[in-house]
Amino acid sequence: KNTHGNLRKASGNNEKNPGQVDIVVAAYDEDFLERRNCTALKLRDLQLSICMSSTHKLAQKEKISIEDLVEATRRRGGGLLLRSDDWMRGYDNVKEIFTHDERIEKEFYDFLTMDILNRCGNSNYFLLATESWIFSHPLIKAVPLDINATLPFGAIHSKKPSEPVKKFLRIVDFVNLEYKNFQLW
Repeated sequence: KNTHGNLRKASGNNEKNPGQVDIVVAAYDEDFLERRNCTALKLRDLQLSICMSSTHKLAQKEKISIEDLVEATRRRGGGLLLRSDDWMRGYDNVKEIFTHDERIEKEFYDFLTMDILNRCGNSNYFLLATESWIFSHPLIKAVPLDINATLPFGAIHSKKPSEPVKKFLRIVDFVNLEYKNFQLW
């Protein structure tokens, strides 16, 4: 089951709880890594984006502004889905801008689930996220915000990885360096 407790149990990287996960490919920041006592091989930076139904009118734009969201939610209803907790500094800084903007209806969620992604893909609700979430739902499209805000993205792993994990990380690092313009999606 997709819960905070199960995630912590699976990814624990300490002496008492070595965890069950060797590598997670995801967005992170230094605080995130420190709280989880792990490190990461950075692959690229991800632009914070607004995820929405691929059929939404805004899905055709190259970038989305706060004013675009204000207008879209005013005309068509819906709102913006935001994490309720402090997650990563880059995300939280942009979330703070939206939190204080009273022109956009907001809903906060505790944990990103398929229910949240379904609401985003099947309604006029938007999700503050990164472009990496487009692989999680076939009806979602991500459009970058016109705010310069990014999160590092890479292979998160233990500070003391096993030999097979070290080998895998060397391969990933080589491919990442060899194909500098390689697009993950």
